Amino acid sequence: MNRLLTTPLLLFVLSTTMISAASERTEDVEKSKDHPLVSRFPGYFISSYDEQEFSVHEFQIGEKRQRVEGKYWEWDYERGKDVKKAGPLQISRNYVNAITAKGGVKLYEVVDSSSGETTLRFTANGRSIWIGLALANGGDLYKMSIVEEGPMEQKVTFTAPELAKTLEDRGGISLNNVLFDTGTAKLRPESEKTLDILAEALKTLSNRTFEIRGHTDSVGNSATNRTLSAARAESVKAYLIGKHGFQANRVIASGAGDSQPVASNDTEEGRQLNRRVEVLLK
Repeated sequence: MNRLLTTPLLLFVLSTTMISAASERTEDVEKSKDHPLVSRFPGYFISSYDEQEFSVHEFQIGEKRQRVEGKYWEWDYERGKDVKKAGPLQISRNYVNAITAKGGVKLYEVVDSSSGETTLRFTANGRSIWIGLALANGGDLYKMSIVEEGPMEQKVTFTAPELAKTLEDRGGISLNNVLFDTGTAKLRPESEKTLDILAEALKTLSNRTFEIRGHTDSVGNSATNRTLSAARAESVKAYLIGKHGFQANRVIASGAGDSQPVASNDTEEGRQLNRRVEVLLK
């Protein structure tokens, strides 16, 4: 098993001039904490901290900035009292070495003796984790932003009666918050609430059959995408039959792959909209 999944990434290329335990070190801001997989540079304290269940950050990659959505953290780290200064390159290179040693990649690093910016990415628990460093003031402080890439958990939902009415009025509905493990047809647990509401709505339409149609974005091979989208539709069908007792002849499962996009596949936002499950009344 990759130890990245179970232990923090330790910054192991340390300066011999660093004082590791300053006696008058400034304390971290209240209720702050380090990321569970990525530690701070030794001798620095947290002066500002933010954690959000779902947000967005733009990471520098070459001449462009990549917009990434998911679980979000941001820290301002400052050098503690009586701690010898580490330069921006030393701090940046520690993170680069730690992440790449665990199979991650450096996507951007432009750093000099006064400031700089670095972007890194690695994989843990099946998701991409992005790290952005903004170094300033000769290394006295740096900002670290981390996004665990992933979709938002939908909190606001239709009630079953509202969903049933929408299905009757429109003939179908798109469920963007029915989620699967990356590259598989395995339903994620957070999808169950939406599918349970869908089941209650469909039970009020007892004389109708319906189609579950899976869709993907355009990343990858079209034939593979069609197969994957069909398998995901079958997973939804199996959930409705297994948990809610639907008769198999009422439920049709199909996969359209990447052939019916509703948004551009040139942006992550568009690709996320294209990765969806539709319910269509017959």
